[in-house]
Amino acid sequence: MRRYTSPRKVAWKALLEFEESHSDPDEILDRAIPAGAPDRDRALAWEITKGTIKYLRKLDFIAQAFMRAPLSSQKAEVRAALRIGFYQLSEMSGVPQFAAVDETVSILSETKMKRDAGFVNAVLRSYLREPGKVQFPDR
Repeated sequence: MRRYTSPRKVAWKALLEFEESHSDPDEILDRAIPAGAPDRDRALAWEITKGTIKYLRKLDFIAQAFMRAPLSSQKAEVRAALRIGFYQLSEMSGVPQFAAVDETVSILSETKMKRDAGFVNAVLRSYLREPGKVQFPDR
C-alpha cells in the first residue's frame, strides 16, 4: 500500500471535511479516495469514515475518559485522529491494535504535527492498557 493512498489518511481527511462542512459523507469519500486505489483500501476508508460518524458520540466519550482537557479544545486534526483510532480499536475486530495505533499516529507525524502525534499515541495506548476505565452511563 502506498502512503498517499492510505485508507486511514483518506478517512481522516474525510472526517475533517465532514466536521467542517457537514456535507454528505458519501460525496466526500467519492472525492477523497484516489483513483486507482485498491478495492481493499477503498473499503477500509469507507468503513472507518462511516463507522466513525455513526459512533461519534461513543468515540468522543471514550476519548474523554483518557484526557484531562475537553476533547472540544483539541485541534480538529487531533479530534479526527483520536476518533478514527478509537473506532478501529473499539469497533473493528479485524484490525490489529498495533496497526490501528501506529497508522493513525503516522497520519499526524506525516503532516508535521509531531507533538500532536505523540499526544494521540499516548491517549490511544492508555486505552489499550486500561480499557475498563471507560464507564458508560446507564441507558
